[in-house]
Amino acid sequence: MTSPTLPELIYTDWVDTRDTLHLMLQIIGKVRMKTHPKLNHWWHVTLYPSARGLTTGRIPYQGHGPVADFKHPTTS
Repeated sequence: MTSPTLPELIYTDWVDTRDTLHLMLQIIGKVRMKTHPKLNHWWHVTLYPSARGLTTGRIPYQGHGPVADFKHPTTS
């Protein structure tokens, strides 16, 4: 059985996308850090993989539970 070959990633082609995604994920991480009750080892700040990208899971805030999902652009 052979392993599939992954396409070459040219850094200069996606560096702007990487920087934008990094900043957006930092922002939602800061929101989660501020609003969620503290847990050991900053577990309340992590983003979790989902079937379509990344998710924060439920963020407790004023009796509500918003969720932030970052969907991969090729998923619907």
